[in-house]
Amino acid sequence: MTGILLCVDISVGNRYGLKGCRLESLQLSYYQRPENNCVEVNTVAGDTQTAGSISLLLQAALPVALFARSTPLKLVLKGGTNATFAPQYDYWAQVFLPTFQEQFLKNYKKNNNDNKDEGKIQPTVVRRGYFPQGGGHVEVQIDPLQGTICPVKLVQRGEVQQIDIRSYYAGTITPSMAQEMTEAAIDELQQEIPRSIPIKANIVHETNVLDSGYGILLVAKTTTGCRLAGSALGTISNYRKRKKAKQQQPGQLGRVAAQELLKNLQDGGCVDEWLQDQLIIFMALAEGESEVLAGSLTLHTQTAIWVAETLTNAKFDVTRLASSDKEAATRTTTRYGQNGRITGKHLIRCTGIRFKNPKLHGTKGKE
Repeated sequence: MTGILLCVDISVGNRYGLKGCRLESLQLSYYQRPENNCVEVNTVAGDTQTAGSISLLLQAALPVALFARSTPLKLVLKGGTNATFAPQYDYWAQVFLPTFQEQFLKNYKKNNNDNKDEGKIQPTVVRRGYFPQGGGHVEVQIDPLQGTICPVKLVQRGEVQQIDIRSYYAGTITPSMAQEMTEAAIDELQQEIPRSIPIKANIVHETNVLDSGYGILLVAKTTTGCRLAGSALGTISNYRKRKKAKQQQPGQLGRVAAQELLKNLQDGGCVDEWLQDQLIIFMALAEGESEVLAGSLTLHTQTAIWVAETLTNAKFDVTRLASSDKEAATRTTTRYGQNGRITGKHLIRCTGIRFKNPKLHGTKGKE
């Protein structure tokens, strides 16, 4: 609900015409007012009032801020920076954002040489927020796009050349717990990857927080610029119960994060299971044909493709690649797989609709 209100506030500056945006509502409708009755505001705030994920708010807000405004925007988002059932903010900042900028915005200055800030995205973490109190605070400065975004080409994974680890602790969590997470993750990784690959660990003590928390993010960077990750998240509540819940011991959290990264690497894709679905909307809006080599196809990605095709009329083609000489490549038609995934390597293609910001072009966006 916060995400819906956020998008409306970003694009039109008022909530006139929005109906049914309330808890337990079964229907949502929105009628946009004529352009001359809409006033853009410079700062828009979104507050989950819980430990709800700031990263999910960013997923909803970014396309709107880039394509549905004529002026720069300051987003003020409050909630959880490191929340369960959602990518951690650090994943958004270290995996999604650089991939998005390097792939989709690599030529954005060519679209308008007079506006060097076009498409600029500058995030700042003011305060971390953990479960259950939340209270995280992130501000993001976003300049709208005038031109189209480039198609993404991620089909060559390359070799892993470095792994970065960010292990953090806050509140009553001790430094030794973060150290234990980090060492366990490194030990798990080195059982599977060559020791010649450098692993850089950064243990961070977060002090500007309202609650206690601890977690870890591992990011593998490849020779072709791909980023794949694994992560795990702990909270003070399960720390107190860790004698009963062994899976939440700091060492086990480190191993879980490392195993997740290793699985993503073994899948053979250029993106991990958390990034693939976040790229879909931008593939649909881009100018030209995008190609992304993914590992196991997640249900989130399948859903994102369905939504993007429905809303934009872009067409996606997903092919499950042969895993051996005896197996032929096949188009993916089923919507469900085991545990919400269709295993194997998948090539996702999309011819984008060349969408342009209608507020800067006076059109409906699609050429």
